Amino acid sequence: QIPVSDSLRRVGANRITGALSNRPGVANVDILQKAYRHASNAVGAGWFKRNHPVARTLKLECKTSEELAMALSKGRDAELTILLTGYAYVFDAPVTLTGKTALVGKNRTPIRISVRSGQPPFVIQIGAGSTLALKGLAIDLGALNSLSFLSTDTSGPSGHSALSMDDCSVRNMNGTFLYGARSSVSDSILISNCSFESMKGAVFSFDGESDQKGYYNVERMRVRECRFSDCTAPILTMLRSGKDESTLGPNLLFDGNQIVNCNSGKASALISLSGVQYSRIERNSFTGCNTNGILLEYRDWVKATHHFRQNLLQQSGSIRTNAYVSME
Repeated sequence: QIPVSDSLRRVGANRITGALSNRPGVANVDILQKAYRHASNAVGAGWFKRNHPVARTLKLECKTSEELAMALSKGRDAELTILLTGYAYVFDAPVTLTGKTALVGKNRTPIRISVRSGQPPFVIQIGAGSTLALKGLAIDLGALNSLSFLSTDTSGPSGHSALSMDDCSVRNMNGTFLYGARSSVSDSILISNCSFESMKGAVFSFDGESDQKGYYNVERMRVRECRFSDCTAPILTMLRSGKDESTLGPNLLFDGNQIVNCNSGKASALISLSGVQYSRIERNSFTGCNTNGILLEYRDWVKATHHFRQNLLQQSGSIRTNAYVSME
């Protein structure tokens, strides 16, 4: 070794309490904690007041729509878990979520949800920067007259949102179940172990970004181990329009689902992917779906990657592919 006057080893011998390691990282826990405390408390402007707020956690039970609306209004500065104990919720007006909210079902008897009057664009809006989790809910939307049940933020915000659904059942929706509003973005939409029955409107609709700029409504979508039956509208429409290659989504996984007796008619595909940058449609079973129409349609304007693998098609419609689709 050639000695260097300003080498780290020479300086370190007088400034640290041990020799420099030949391996990256810190093995001494005490030194690591000391460095963390120093970084948290002894750096930056001395006049800056450090504030690390801790979100309140609230667990509430709601039997009526009035109780539910009041509980949701507390979500701005709290993490809410709301147990729905009633069997009918009639909203006076749409509700916008502004925090982290979980709606949890207590009974397997379907909950009926409706709006008292008019035809609002949505019942629940997932505000920018908010997250919604639905767990163990059985929902009957046959009496609902809104255009959609769930919607992302319609105000054109910059904040992102997220939605997850697990072990839920939804039936009899006349409009769209989940609508991706124009200029909104969800980081993730995760749907697992759910069932959708007799849906007369689109189940998942993300086709509002039609301005040819490469925008889209959801970055990552996962639909796994779900069942769709007797639906009379598209199950999923996704659009990323334009030839701008600066964005890399959406990223779609549609895996292990059962689709039975679903028909969106000859005019539209049951699943439509337009400009989606990466998709995996795998291990699904389609039975009696869009028999005389298009089951699945891929459209792309820039290079994409699509995998269609190990799917079972019985008495179902055709698949329109392109050069970016790998069929197995």
